[in-house]
Amino acid sequence: MTHPRMHHAECLSLKKTSFLALISLKVAMSDENKAIEALYAEALRIRVSAGPRRPSSAPNTASPTAVPPVAGPAPLRVFATVRRAYGSVISEIAEFGRRSWLFIAIIVALFALMKRNFASDPGLPPYFVALNLVAYASLFTCWVRRHSGLPPGGFAALHLRCGLRELKVLGVLLLGLVPSTIAFGIVFAAANSAIGELAGLLGGILVFALIYVRGPLMMAVAIAQDRFQSIDQTWKRGRGRMWKSVAIAVLTLLPVTFACMVLRSLLGGHATTEGAVFGFAAELTVRLAGMAILAVALQEIDSSA
Repeated sequence: MTHPRMHHAECLSLKKTSFLALISLKVAMSDENKAIEALYAEALRIRVSAGPRRPSSAPNTASPTAVPPVAGPAPLRVFATVRRAYGSVISEIAEFGRRSWLFIAIIVALFALMKRNFASDPGLPPYFVALNLVAYASLFTCWVRRHSGLPPGGFAALHLRCGLRELKVLGVLLLGLVPSTIAFGIVFAAANSAIGELAGLLGGILVFALIYVRGPLMMAVAIAQDRFQSIDQTWKRGRGRMWKSVAIAVLTLLPVTFACMVLRSLLGGHATTEGAVFGFAAELTVRLAGMAILAVALQEIDSSA
């Protein structure tokens, strides 16, 4: 049996322990409240220093997962496009020489043979004209692909390319002359009878350029890139850029045409065969370079669509 004094001592000890635990809990809660109050005061200070938040004039309806709009193509600038086209070929003149030297050598050699074998000018034989056209198509295709970041292709040692792709480009360029020439004839005949010969000639040239640049030339760019594109798609891609496209093509070819005229007047009238051959070689090189420059300009037009 427990003594009454021992039971009283145990009760006092239990009360003392409970009292100490209660004091410790109160102190801990007091420290936690002080920490919360300090954080709240710091938040108020930061908000006051940042200033009041201004309400937005328009509600933010954008979804957090919304995809940002993709930037469209750069606007087509006429003079900047012509300048880049000339700069591209001039800066890579060594590559142009590698891609054109064999064509130039073969064509000039045939021209020299014709000059030596015929005392008078017999005209250009069909095979000579065909070889010139193939050279133009090859340089055109090569520089469209090169400026598009595509491999230009070519035979390993000769840096020359003349395959099915180039023949397709040549076919489109030649077939495109048919509707363009028909339109030229219609406009020239109508304007010549109504206004005058000069107005008919200028109107016919303008219509020819509009049709040929927007149609066959741009389709040739798509073929050179191995991209299928119908006539309707080609015509629609040129919507809104027709006049700029014609201006770029004309401004690209004007310096080349002027340079060929100067070379022909300076070197084409030589009585000797060597002088005539040299003048023809210089003019052919300039014409091939002009084809490469035109290809770069047209590729810029196509990429801006």
